[in-house]
Amino acid sequence: MLSLTEALAALPDTADAIAARLGAHGCRGARENAEYCPVANWLRTLGFTGQYVAPDYIVVDQEARSVPTPGPVADFAERFDSGEWPELVLDDTADDADPTDKEPNP
Repeated sequence: MLSLTEALAALPDTADAIAARLGAHGCRGARENAEYCPVANWLRTLGFTGQYVAPDYIVVDQEARSVPTPGPVADFAERFDSGEWPELVLDDTADDADPTDKEPNP
């Protein structure tokens, strides 16, 4: 299993590219919810648990310390919470409400 730092490093280097990657892999999530945002749900597909994605740090159960949130990931999270990328918002009323319904791909 990748470390959290390795997983985050595998993401693209812009918020728009991160949104495209998450969308391509079906990782959707809830706005203003650090435990169920698209990035947190993507981390779930990689086997992480207890993830919390904040603008300045990310934690997972598998690691004893937090990791600074990379700039592009923080930018994505802030813009997602502000209303961008509505296609990544999880519709919990849909039949396919599982936010991690695609195969992982760092």
